[in-house]
Amino acid sequence: MRQKDVTIPLGIPDVQVLETSTNERGEIVITIESTKQGTRCRKCGKWITKSDGVDEWVTIRHLPAFGRRTYLRYRPKRYQCQDCEGQPTTTEILEWQENNSPHSFAYDNHLLLQLVNSTIEDVSVKEDIAYDKVAGALERRLATKVDWTVIAEVVALGMDEIALRKGRKDYITLVTGRLADGEIILLGVLAGHEKAEVVDFLRSIPPRIAEKIQAVCCDLWEAYIQAVREALSYARLVADRFHVAKHYYEAADQERKRELNRLKKVLSKEEYKLGTIAPFLIR
Repeated sequence: MRQKDVTIPLGIPDVQVLETSTNERGEIVITIESTKQGTRCRKCGKWITKSDGVDEWVTIRHLPAFGRRTYLRYRPKRYQCQDCEGQPTTTEILEWQENNSPHSFAYDNHLLLQLVNSTIEDVSVKEDIAYDKVAGALERRLATKVDWTVIAEVVALGMDEIALRKGRKDYITLVTGRLADGEIILLGVLAGHEKAEVVDFLRSIPPRIAEKIQAVCCDLWEAYIQAVREALSYARLVADRFHVAKHYYEAADQERKRELNRLKKVLSKEEYKLGTIAPFLIR
């Protein structure tokens, strides 16, 4: 029986698909080619169109499809400037991948959204990707400016504290937005988690968007709370349920330990080992 083709959008501009295949590990490999004719010269900044061939094949990770890891494979185009001395060549600058990054921008964003209420280690395991590559996605997005012109309305913000490196108190802030249709998007990654850094970001939001933000969801870190009260005082502060649940668990665990310590004092060793403590839990 003939299999029917399925078409899914790549989500990246100015490319055409040349071939789609699967490798020996069952991963999807999509061979693409840029449809742009030209790039900006790395020296003078002018738009150049004289072709100078292509670079070696590059394979980068993209968004998963059908539960499988997916890769984009392409050969970057080179162009030659006719105006600069020595007629230098420039490799095409892509809108959907940062130079030398092993991921597309879309996959970097996917990784960062997975970090909400999670850790770098957790995302590394879930995505089957090296810890350093998840950390690299974070570092690439630090201090990136938000293109607010492509965003019509944000109804809620989320702020999550992420530990950048294992075993160190090196925190950054992941800022997400919920759009009117419910979609969650990544807005930015702040280089720290102190009040001043968060206030600066919140005040950078254009008034047309800021005035429609109804709520800000964050953990109970005092710097976040103070920043929201200062910069978005009209927005409702919502405690992140993940952190609320964590506090409930910690409180219950502390009470459990106190109660066990009390029971050790009122029960004999034999009674305590046998677990006959239920009648004593009600005082």
